[in-house]
Amino acid sequence: MSRRRGWRLRVWFWVGVGLCVINAGLLSTYRGVYAGRFQALEDEIAEVGNLRTRTTQEVARREGQVATVEATRSRVESLYREGFATEQERVTDLIREVKELANRAGLRPGAISYPEERLEQYGLVEKSLVFTVEGNYSQLRRLINQLETTDTFVALESISLSEATPNLRIDLRLSTLFTDSESAAATGEAEA
Repeated sequence: MSRRRGWRLRVWFWVGVGLCVINAGLLSTYRGVYAGRFQALEDEIAEVGNLRTRTTQEVARREGQVATVEATRSRVESLYREGFATEQERVTDLIREVKELANRAGLRPGAISYPEERLEQYGLVEKSLVFTVEGNYSQLRRLINQLETTDTFVALESISLSEATPNLRIDLRLSTLFTDSESAAATGEAEA
């Protein structure tokens, strides 16, 4: 039995040695043949990652430029509306904005009247928008809040509340100011 056992041990020894030799051969083949290919793939992956980073930075830079252009365009439009637009254009913009705010609140303003009052001592003309809207409390409150927080130079001069069936009704008076010379020029243009 001991001889048989000795042969078995020798066979397993040589099998182990053979596996080590095969492993060493495969490792040297990998290093010699495939290592360069894997390194080239890793370099290509790193290059693509760097390209993606640069592209993302370029996109962010261009989006910043677009935002700057949009902000500049908005400032130019605002300057035109506030400084160079005629009185009639500004009143028309104000009416459009009031109707838009009312629509956002879920309301429809009734007929709008445009009373005007001269403030001779200040050289100003006060133009008003007077209109009525009907709706529930939430809608009316939303409209008033939007009018109070608008960027347009308009003062909420008076509000009167009355009950209509089944809703509430408010009469609003909004006012804005123009210089008397603008109003006179607009009147002169209308007469000519």
